[in-house]
Amino acid sequence: MRRYLQIADYLELIPTETGFHALARFRRDFDERRIEQLAMQADLLVRPLSNYCIEPLDSLRGIALGYGCVSPSQIEDAAVRLRQVFAAA
Repeated sequence: MRRYLQIADYLELIPTETGFHALARFRRDFDERRIEQLAMQADLLVRPLSNYCIEPLDSLRGIALGYGCVSPSQIEDAAVRLRQVFAAA
């Protein structure tokens, strides 16, 4: 879990009470599409929040993270790789 906290430098989780996805806002000025591309190269699947908006929201940029059917150890591994994605962006 400690490794997951390292991505808190880049993401702020949006509170939710149900579901199989977590939504996270960028804490810095990142391009959603660039993060999506880099994540794919790291064998991670994330989706830009703008995919779910009817109209563009410049004030809300971030990603959707799926976690259904994923073990805690897989989540930790993905968090490490996601941190590397943000560091490379």
